[in-house]
Amino acid sequence: MELHYSFDPEKWYLGTPCRSGHRWPGSGLSIRRNYKGAAACAGCTTNAEAELPWLFRFIDLDASGVPAGHKLGKLCPNEHSWNDTGYTLRKHGHCVVCEKVRIRARNPDAVKAYREIYYQANRERLLEYAKQRMQLRKDNGEHLVYIEHSRAKCAEYKRRKRREAGVPTKELIALHAAIKRAGRAPSVARLVYDQQLEHWRQHPDDKRKHASQRSAYMYVFRYMCDPAFRRHECQRNSERKAKNRGNHTVRLNSNATTERFAQFDNSCAYCGDTTNLIVEHFIPRSKGGPHASGNLLPACQRCNVSKRDHDPEHWYRKQPFYTKARWRKILAVLGKAKAPVHQLPLL
Repeated sequence: MELHYSFDPEKWYLGTPCRSGHRWPGSGLSIRRNYKGAAACAGCTTNAEAELPWLFRFIDLDASGVPAGHKLGKLCPNEHSWNDTGYTLRKHGHCVVCEKVRIRARNPDAVKAYREIYYQANRERLLEYAKQRMQLRKDNGEHLVYIEHSRAKCAEYKRRKRREAGVPTKELIALHAAIKRAGRAPSVARLVYDQQLEHWRQHPDDKRKHASQRSAYMYVFRYMCDPAFRRHECQRNSERKAKNRGNHTVRLNSNATTERFAQFDNSCAYCGDTTNLIVEHFIPRSKGGPHASGNLLPACQRCNVSKRDHDPEHWYRKQPFYTKARWRKILAVLGKAKAPVHQLPLL
């Protein structure tokens, strides 16, 4: 829509063109002030950083068709331009279109009721207007395009309703069938594992190296996390050292070591400490002590290092944590209640 401009002859007049090129629409002259002897150009005196052009103040609202009670202003954040003029139609400083959208979002039921009342009150006029528009389209040859557009819009409406109702479309059904025929897609972990197996088939040396490293890692992990396995390995190490000395040895399983530790409540047989327990030989290996169930006790690291190859009874009686009850229990568990302390067990 074309905007119309006008000015007050008492305040403005058309004069010589200014050097900045500000020209009044439809003429090659500049509009200048007409009071107090000032003849400055209206465009030159307008701030260059102003949001609206200098001609905005001369817009004739009535001649431009602006509704009564409304004004033109700068574009709103949603860029609602009134009739493609580059300005927003405002009422009381607010964008008219934005206010309508806000009212609809706030109370859609009231808007719907208002539309129904408006339609009932203006039904005849609206029907006549629709007939005129249809006849105009027929005269211009646009009715076929309108019909095709209406059919496409109706089809899209039906598809949207089917989607909202959960009815799958033909394309969706075909897609699901194709996915089902293709089978389950492998995961990323499975693809990596298959690639690793293929590499090992082509390089068996790498597979053996990986198996060796994994075995060593799992051994250390189990030794650090499994107390029963740690006790069993400690017992096996003691068995090897006794065999190297030529002492009598008996192959013991992990259950035997676990039962012996449980007899002392998983604590040191001498001081009762529960940390850093190892397998200790009551009669030292250096003095011919056998590696058998009748010669093994749970002991902490401190007691094992302090006892070394000393006589067990002589050493234990000198310790500050010595008690007769604990000494009797040690002899009873080892089967030495009625036998001499230094008698070597065979089992």
